[in-house]
Amino acid sequence: MLNQTHQQAVLAQDIADLEDYGLLDYSLLPDLAASLLSVLPARPAFFQQGDFRVTYEKVMKRVIKQVRLALKTAASSDDSRSIITTPADKPHVVLDSTYQPVVAGLAVQVRWMDWVSALQQLAEADLPDLQPEVAALYHVRMASLHLLAQGAVLPQVFRAGKLETAEIGLRWLPAMLDEIVKDLINRLAALLPTGLLAYRSGKKETRLSGEVQAIALCSLFLSEFTHVWGEVHNEKAYGNKLLDLFFGRSHARFDGPGEGEVASGVQLWLSRFHIGQQAYVPVLQFEDNGAGFSLSLGVVARDHPLQEPVPLASLLT
Repeated sequence: MLNQTHQQAVLAQDIADLEDYGLLDYSLLPDLAASLLSVLPARPAFFQQGDFRVTYEKVMKRVIKQVRLALKTAASSDDSRSIITTPADKPHVVLDSTYQPVVAGLAVQVRWMDWVSALQQLAEADLPDLQPEVAALYHVRMASLHLLAQGAVLPQVFRAGKLETAEIGLRWLPAMLDEIVKDLINRLAALLPTGLLAYRSGKKETRLSGEVQAIALCSLFLSEFTHVWGEVHNEKAYGNKLLDLFFGRSHARFDGPGEGEVASGVQLWLSRFHIGQQAYVPVLQFEDNGAGFSLSLGVVARDHPLQEPVPLASLLT
C-alpha cells in the first residue's frame, strides 16, 4: 500500500512538472532575424570570397525555413508513439574542453546528433511515461527550435582546446540581449534539473545549473540545427573554413598562410552582439593634455559606470 501511494505521488509530481513547462510561451518571441543581421558590418575583411554577411543571411534564412517546417510537422504528430528511449533512461549531457557533447545515462549509447534526431521522434504525449530528464531535454529542444524559427539566436566564438593551438570553436546562443528571450530562458532554467549538463576537464566533472545550464544546452541544439539545415554545400564558398566554423563542424583551425588574423577578425565582427554582456564597457576618453587634445580608449565597470575609466591596456595585462 505504501509503495502504491509513493508511486501515485511520484506520478502526480511528474504530471505537475510537465504542466510547468506549459508556462513557456513561445508566441511572445519577436522575429529578430533582420534586426540582428543589421548589427553586423557588411564585407568583413576576414572573408575573401565575397560579402560574408550576405552568405550568413542566406544560410540563416534557409535554416529558419526548415525549422519552421519542422515545428509544423511536430505539431501534427501528437499521435505518434516513439520507442527510441526506454522508461528507465535518465540522460544527461557532458561537455569536454572543446565543447563537444557526450550523452550519458541511456541504455544504448548514442552520439549527440543521434540523440537530437531521437528527440524529434517523441511526441509530448509520450513524456509522462519517461523520466524527467527526457522531458527536460525535449523542452530544451523545443525552446531552441522556437528561438531559431524567430532568428532569435546569435553566434559566439571561443578558443577550443589548449591555448597554444590555433583552433577556435563557435556556438549558437539565444539572443539574451532581448528581454523576452531572456525571460524565456530564465523560465526554462528554473524548470531544468541541476546536473542535466556537466562540464568535464580532465578527471574533474562539474554539474551545471540555472541560466548557465539552460543557455549551454540550447547552444548544443542550436548548433546541431544550423549544421543540419544550413546546407552549406549549396554555397559557392563551400569548403571555406569559415563556413565550416559557422554552419558545419563548429570548429576550425586558422594556422595557414595569411590566416593569422582571421580568428580575431571574426571575434571583432561578432563583438557587437556580446559587448552588452561584458563586465567592462569600452569608452572613448577625450583629454586636453596642454599641447592639444588626445583621444584614447578606456574601460569602465558595467556596474560602476560613473567611475573614472581605466586604460584598456591595464585590463589586458
